[in-house]
Order: sequence, then C-alpha cells, then structure tokens
Amino acid sequence: MQIDIKHPHDSIFKNVFDDIKNTKDFLKAYLPTELVEQIDFDTMKHTPTEKRDIKANKTHFDLSVDCLVGDKKSRVYILFEHKSYKEKQTIIQILRYCLVLWENELRNSKENLTPVIPFVFYHGDTPSGLHDNFSDYFDVEEWFKKI
Repeated sequence: MQIDIKHPHDSIFKNVFDDIKNTKDFLKAYLPTELVEQIDFDTMKHTPTEKRDIKANKTHFDLSVDCLVGDKKSRVYILFEHKSYKEKQTIIQILRYCLVLWENELRNSKENLTPVIPFVFYHGDTPSGLHDNFSDYFDVEEWFKKI
C-alpha cells in the first residue's frame, strides 16, 4: 500500500477500495437489499477516474465502478467521494460528476443515460453539514419540497 504523506486518509481510502472485493463487500452491506439482489457483482469493475466535460476540462473522481443490474442488464455507475473536511459544495460536486458522465455518454451517442449511485465518505471532526435529502438544500416550505 502506497500512502501519500500529504493526504494519508485519501490514500488509505483509495487503497482499500481499489481492491474490488472490498468494494463489493461494502456495497453488499450498505446498498438496499432490493438493489444488491439485482446487481451482477461478477461484472463489477473500476472505471477511469478522469473524465472530460464538454469544454474538455478534466474532472477527477476519487473512485468509481460500474456493473450490470436487473433483468435488462442495465449498467449503473457507483461513485465514491472521500472528504476529510467539511464542504458545503459536496452535493454540487457530485452533481457535476454526474453531469460529466452523462455529457460523455451523450457525446458518444448513447441513447439512454446511466444511473449514478453516489457515496460520500466523510471523517471530519465536526458533522459534515450534508443533508439527507436534496430538497433540504432549498429554503422553501415543506409542502413545496414534496412536489
């Protein structure tokens, strides 16, 4: 295991999940049972973590895998993001990653987009400040969040 002295937590995170068996075990433990039962774990593989957006700017994910799921053998991306400090923009960062993935698919004439399941790993000293529901990022009345 190689550890970057400046970013030891990030190095450990990446080294642990670079082992596809660890990734599979984690997902089997933390994804909903209905989804775990549908994932073809034999097809799971790491995907390149560097992508380019429509303006050719590089984007680097911490880690991502893809696999087949369901009877239709649809593809799904599972994105892992590691944070060692509190950052309110994390949700926007995840959305940007999804957008880059989808832009690449559209650019390659893919008809249907691939769903993305994001995981954020946070180990800071204070609560992350991330909301459980995306609608909680908006200052609107509860009835509006349910629409």
